[in-house]
Amino acid sequence: MPATSTLLVLGASGDLSARLLLPGLGELLAHRPDLDLQLVGAGTEDWDDDRWREVVRTSFASLGAEGPAVDRVVAGTTYHSADVTLEADLERLLAACDAAPPSTSPCRRPSPSGPARR
Repeated sequence: MPATSTLLVLGASGDLSARLLLPGLGELLAHRPDLDLQLVGAGTEDWDDDRWREVVRTSFASLGAEGPAVDRVVAGTTYHSADVTLEADLERLLAACDAAPPSTSPCRRPSPSGPARR
C-alpha cells in the first residue's frame, strides 16, 4: 500500500485556491483513485473544518471530479486558521502538525540538513 502524502495549502481560504488549485487537485484525484492524500488547509479566514470541506467539495465538483479518492480527501481534510506571516501563528500551525502522530501529521519541519522527506 502506498504511503500517505500530505498537501498543506497555505492561503487555503483565498480565491486562487478555490478557483485553480483545488479543481486541479480534484481532477488529479479523479484520475488517480489509488492516490492516498491528506489535504490540510491553512488561511486567514476564521473557518472550521466543515466550511473548508464545503469549499473543497464545491471546487472539486466545478470540474466534475468524483470518485473514491475525491471522497476520501473531502472527508478527511482539515483547516487551520492562521496568518503564516505572523511568527506566533506559524509556530501554532507547526505545533499542530507536530502534535499529530507521524503517519497522520499534516506537515513536518525541515531538518537542519535539508527539507523534510516523505
